[in-house]
Amino acid sequence: MGWLALHLTISACSFGLGYRLGQRMPEGWPRTTV
Repeated sequence: MGWLALHLTISACSFGLGYRLGQRMPEGWPRTTV
């Protein structure tokens, strides 16, 4: 279950960073969320 928590943490961080960086780099940040 540790890998699941880690995956969710990374997804949350990626979503947060993507949201902030997305304002500056709309097409420069990989969108992993649907």
